[in-house]
Amino acid sequence: MTISVSDLVQLNASRILTTVSFDAAQSATVGLLGPNGSGKSTLLRALAGLMPDSGAKITLGKVKLNQLSRNQLARKLAFVPQHAEADDELTVIDIIRLGRTPHRGAFQFWTAEDASAIDEAVALMQLENLVDRCWQRLSGGERQRCQIARALAQTGCFTAG
Repeated sequence: MTISVSDLVQLNASRILTTVSFDAAQSATVGLLGPNGSGKSTLLRALAGLMPDSGAKITLGKVKLNQLSRNQLARKLAFVPQHAEADDELTVIDIIRLGRTPHRGAFQFWTAEDASAIDEAVALMQLENLVDRCWQRLSGGERQRCQIARALAQTGCFTAG
């Protein structure tokens, strides 16, 4: 699935972003470089559908981002912020399980697909020895690995290798 952006402009009064357009194919690696305050995080938030409509045309495959429900979008796309917080005393495995929320109904039991996505995310991020630890007590790098594992479990997109 390709993500395409055209004519993404001024996302706030300070004009952090001016005209941005690009296409990124599935499995492509794209680097985003720039000085502090240049709009890198703002661009990523817009791509994740977390910014108000800027008039840009952002598509996932052939579907406009703003035509997808929040749940549909969360099944296709995950966003890992620079700084994530959790108020409760959640364990690492609890955080990763939250990634499966868009795939489940309110009272639905865990499925084999949920378990598989969680197990693969834990393994990919090498978190096996941390799954029972409290997220609040992790180092910054461990927290980021945990949040990436949550995003991987959310989208369920794994590559063999």
